[in-house]
Amino acid sequence: IELKNKAKTLFVDGTGLHAPVLAQVQVDALDRFLRISYDVPELNVSTCSPYPYNLTCQRALTCSAQKFSVTPGMDLQVEHGRGENPDGLKFAPQISWTAAAGKKYTLIFVDFFSSSRFWPENNLKLFFHGTVINIDGNDFSTGVVLDIGFGERFYFAPANPDTSQANHYAFLLYEHDQSLQPSRGAVKKSTFDEYLEWLNVKSDFKLVAMNWFKG
Repeated sequence: IELKNKAKTLFVDGTGLHAPVLAQVQVDALDRFLRISYDVPELNVSTCSPYPYNLTCQRALTCSAQKFSVTPGMDLQVEHGRGENPDGLKFAPQISWTAAAGKKYTLIFVDFFSSSRFWPENNLKLFFHGTVINIDGNDFSTGVVLDIGFGERFYFAPANPDTSQANHYAFLLYEHDQSLQPSRGAVKKSTFDEYLEWLNVKSDFKLVAMNWFKG
């Protein structure tokens, strides 16, 4: 109940956001927690200002290995302008959930409230970071990774180019009975609703688990 209420406040009501809600995310069917865990190895990180790039800077520091789990709405450091950062978010996390017998699942990783001033030509307000469809139960390896613009990778690391405001990165898990068969041709992702339409979701497609962080 607490997860559902928190999700409704942010993704349905839009409370506290710097950008308008783009779609009425249906949270009524949320009934379980999506576990997101990062296992980050030791990293050598440049201390240069990442945006704009300082190509003459040679300083670096070593960040210790770390493990952490995402809790809904937690703050994480997202390095502005690229997918490498001290929190190690460039490394894909481990994702797990409780599955119902005989069900399929689809995972969508999306930044709903992406800053738009760096892309004024399309007024970008959301950015899809990855999608895996038709997962059998909770066996992630059985899913099909879609190429939505950067190869067949289910996780395109977050990188907020706007230092003035945090973005919200959401992992959405949908449960369904029928396998999805996305439309042929170019991916449509101007809005979240358009993206779901491109995926050819049916009436049995429902959001049952989610998690998110901001940075």
